[in-house]
Amino acid sequence: MTLTIRRGLAGRLVWLTLALAAALFPATRPASAQPAPAPEYRRLGLNADQMTRVRELHKDTNQKMRGLEGQLREQRRALEVVYGEYDMDTTRVRQLNARINEIQRAILDQHLHLQADLRKILTEEQFDRLKAMMEERRTRARDRLKPKTP
Repeated sequence: MTLTIRRGLAGRLVWLTLALAAALFPATRPASAQPAPAPEYRRLGLNADQMTRVRELHKDTNQKMRGLEGQLREQRRALEVVYGEYDMDTTRVRQLNARINEIQRAILDQHLHLQADLRKILTEEQFDRLKAMMEERRTRARDRLKPKTP
C-alpha cells in the first residue's frame, strides 16, 4: 500500500516536471542551437538571461530525472522478478524496497530543487503565469481523455 502511494506521488511529480519542461521547451534542440523564443517565453515575458537560466535548469533537471527514472524502473523490474518467485526472498524484497524508496526520495528532492530554482529565476508574476499555463495544459489533457458522448 505504501509503495503504491509513493509510486503515485513520484509519478505525479515526474509528470509535473515533464509538464513544466513541455511548457517551456516545446521541442528538443541541440544545445548549440539557439532556438527562437517559443510562444511560452513570450507569455511568461522572460528576458534573455532568464531564458538562458531556465534552459540550463531544464537541461540539468531533465538529465538527472531521466537517470533517476531509469534506476527506478530497473529496481521495480527486479522487485517484480522476486515477487514472481514462489520461494520469495524477503530479504531481497526489503533491499529493493529500500532502494526504491531512496530513488523516490531523490526524485522528490530533485523536484524541490527545480521548484526552488524556478523561483530564483522567475518573478512572482511570471511564476503565476507559468502555473496558469500548466493548469491549462492539464485541463486540455483531461478533456482529451474524457469519453466522448454521442
